[in-house]
Amino acid sequence: MESKKYIVFQAYNSIDIINECKLALLSLIKVDYQFAQKEIEIIIFTDQKEEFNIFEEALTIHFHLLDQEKVKEFRGDIDFVHRVKIKVLQEVARRYAGLFLYCDTDVLFQFTINELFDKINDSNFYMHLNEGLISKRSNPILKKTDDFLRSGHQLKTSEGKKYFFSNSLIMYNAGVLGFPSNKAYLLNDVLDLTDSMYPLFPKHIVEQFAFSYVLQTNGTVWEANEQIFHYWNLKEIRPYIQSFLDKNKDLSITMMAQKITELKIVQQSDLKASFYSQNGLIRAIKRLFKKGFELNVP
Repeated sequence: MESKKYIVFQAYNSIDIINECKLALLSLIKVDYQFAQKEIEIIIFTDQKEEFNIFEEALTIHFHLLDQEKVKEFRGDIDFVHRVKIKVLQEVARRYAGLFLYCDTDVLFQFTINELFDKINDSNFYMHLNEGLISKRSNPILKKTDDFLRSGHQLKTSEGKKYFFSNSLIMYNAGVLGFPSNKAYLLNDVLDLTDSMYPLFPKHIVEQFAFSYVLQTNGTVWEANEQIFHYWNLKEIRPYIQSFLDKNKDLSITMMAQKITELKIVQQSDLKASFYSQNGLIRAIKRLFKKGFELNVP
């Protein structure tokens, strides 16, 4: 029997987050409408169900209430916003059976995703993007994470077993997560590691690190960045998304979906990343000069 396929979102509290989720759904309709209609069911945890009325005739959507009380519960004693994602996925796994593809709201589907679902199984998982070996310390957050892992903190499981982190551990971006429901018990390990680590290392990437550690120590992690674009670095696009949705609200859902390229999100995100990369190089050169190095140009 073929497994059901689900895409999961958490979109609550902020209208900007709600609008990002709408845009993600429009992008899915744009690139994969027939597949989405026939084979995919959408699960949205939200406190603003009415905002998604325009999609209910086009897609199969299951809504679950995620109000302030539930968010507070899901943030837990450590009061960590990204802990909510783990708890949402545990809730999904209790209610549904099949193949899950979780996405942050700030994503765009660029190509068909049927091959992602085809690859998900007991030993093949998905995260969005390989951000590098932690031990290579290639950016500030990897350096801080590596420093923490080398600091001698005794992280232990809830059963008292010590965690072991190898030098081959890769940090993956958790904007996309793919796994089958029969492996949902791994979420307990993700939650356990998050709850153990965050009080000692209160950084936004702790949940991401926990997913990276648990999934790659229990199987193979594949990247979904080719099919799904994650514009996490482009928060300033949010007013333009609101304007786009307002401007096109009277169009059919399929016509609106075809127009989302007007926002040029991929190009703007890439341009911003290139700008900061170049600035980073300039700052590195300036630091060399401050340390007394000479730049020899042939």
